[in-house]
Amino acid sequence: MGDYEGALANSKEGIAIQEPLLGKNHPDVATTYYNIAALLDDMGDYEGALAKYKECLAIFESALGEDHLSAASTHNNIGLVLKNMGDHEGALSKYKETLAIQEAVLDKDHPDVACSYNNIGSAVQHMGDYDSALANHKKALASRLSVLGKDHHDVASSYNNIGLVLWKMGDFEGALPKYKECLPFNCQ
Repeated sequence: MGDYEGALANSKEGIAIQEPLLGKNHPDVATTYYNIAALLDDMGDYEGALAKYKECLAIFESALGEDHLSAASTHNNIGLVLKNMGDHEGALSKYKETLAIQEAVLDKDHPDVACSYNNIGSAVQHMGDYDSALANHKKALASRLSVLGKDHHDVASSYNNIGLVLWKMGDFEGALPKYKECLPFNCQ
């Protein structure tokens, strides 16, 4: 769809300009590394993405502090890359780090907190811990309903995730109503 190679070349050129002007430990430099990592992830270069996210995280933590939301976002994206690599335990660890920062800084019902519960739920589901997955997806749903309302696509996603976990647990009767809750979104 997009010109990933061109975007990557432009981002690398941006780093070459930014670093001499701002220094290697400037948050704007970290943001450019963040964007490079996202490009590499989209291109399927997970090792490259992981390396750039780690570089970005080190800068954000040094410049802004370990409890800054930019660090939380980077932890989350490292978790997503690890998930793409099949490392669900590593992803879970990063999602938990993300959540810890978010809970210290954001309202408990903030959509980003709900996203972290969702990611934790997905990670533990892949690891076979369906009870924990269900609990985390229910937390995500409650938060999303509170803030986003019942007609938001993230709410539908939470219903779908709960349905999937219930289905994997063999609770087909419990899963069906959850799937029905998200059906209108799938038909739009």
